[in-house]
Amino acid sequence: MTQALAFDPLVQALHAQLASVPDYRKGKNIQSAIKDAALGAVCGLLYQSPSFLAYQRTIETGQRAE
Repeated sequence: MTQALAFDPLVQALHAQLASVPDYRKGKNIQSAIKDAALGAVCGLLYQSPSFLAYQRTIETGQRAE
């Protein structure tokens, strides 16, 4: 029998997977971790924004994504 997937374990699994992604970036423009950028992209998908930029603008204006 399979168990239903709850939200919290799903988020924990996502965090664990993203934490293992290597970061090969070099230079001074490394303000955000790869994990944080990927989580932001996932949020944009969950809110069904047409693009990541549209999601960022929604966040900046304080509007709720519909």
